[in-house]
Amino acid sequence: MVTVECKKEAVVFLKTKEVSERRSCQLILLARSTCQYRIRREPDEEFEKQIKELAFAHPRYGYRRVHALLKRGGQKVNRKRVGRVCKSLICKCRAQRKPKSVSASRSR
Repeated sequence: MVTVECKKEAVVFLKTKEVSERRSCQLILLARSTCQYRIRREPDEEFEKQIKELAFAHPRYGYRRVHALLKRGGQKVNRKRVGRVCKSLICKCRAQRKPKSVSASRSR
């Protein structure tokens, strides 16, 4: 499966070869509105910093609890956005658990 970013790069390449955007989008099976779309999201540096602080202060909390703490702090945030940022940050922050030893349970 080819990602949208790869398809956009292919459209840009075809445009350099003097093929119109409309025609190149038809060839690659990509909607022109998708090709022209630009992300307008603000950077998440301050937001990520707050989530990191909460994650280190409360290592057992998941993204829903972190969202509740942010909301309680007076910040208006989307739960899915918190989940997305937590997925990228908290997984890096938390220490991996050691697997339980199987031999201890077998000896009984």
